[in-house]
Amino acid sequence: MQKLLLFDLDGTLLTTDKRITVRSREAIRRAQDAGYIYGVCTSRAAAVANVFVEDFMPDIMIASGGAVIIDRGRSVYENSFTADQTNYVLKVCRDIAGEDTKLTIDTAFGHRSNFPFTHPVFSNWPDVYSDLSRWDDDTCLKVCVEITDEGEAAEIASKLTDYDMVRFVGEDWYKISVKDATKENAILWLCGHLGMDKKDMIAFGDDLIDIGMLKLCGTGVAMENALPEVKEAADIIIGSNDNDGIADYIEEYLLRK
Repeated sequence: MQKLLLFDLDGTLLTTDKRITVRSREAIRRAQDAGYIYGVCTSRAAAVANVFVEDFMPDIMIASGGAVIIDRGRSVYENSFTADQTNYVLKVCRDIAGEDTKLTIDTAFGHRSNFPFTHPVFSNWPDVYSDLSRWDDDTCLKVCVEITDEGEAAEIASKLTDYDMVRFVGEDWYKISVKDATKENAILWLCGHLGMDKKDMIAFGDDLIDIGMLKLCGTGVAMENALPEVKEAADIIIGSNDNDGIADYIEEYLLRK
């Protein structure tokens, strides 16, 4: 029976300086040779996530917080806003946070922002500019908005009760998506797509948005650097993202059998 290794990116598979260590790569490759599927489950847009894993692409990618699933380079599942919903979300954000508020939009294979952006680590960051004054199709998977005023964030949330609005821990950015576009719902759909039981999935995470998938999958693994709530939800706590915790786990628990 095949099993799936499902890694969050930031704070989990990626180190603090946004790379996958040599040991982690080698351990995952050995796990693949042993029959495991290598998967990534991230809140980042697929186009952005690809920047970090382009030389170590996963078999399966769940991106935009669960709004899209990409299987070996092909989009097989999308849970998107309609064009009208997208424009409503954009209008609410601008009306409350201001016309010059920073916004981004994810699509299955694209990423748009209304401000010039160059990532400090990677020169090939998908910096596709659009003023986002209007969105004309049904391909928006997620809107992100930068809000520095908590009162404004609360007011926006009060206008968007039919949607899912979550703040990224430690940042002034919020993601807004379809209510049921979650990592755990995407994983449940993936079970049917792969013909796999969720008990045969091992999920790794560190942030609040990872709690659902850690509880859902057969084994939930929290990083040493994870938030306390994430550790409480996990079945096992391993070393940190900066100290090859993932490689240690794979070598100790998966490859010694």
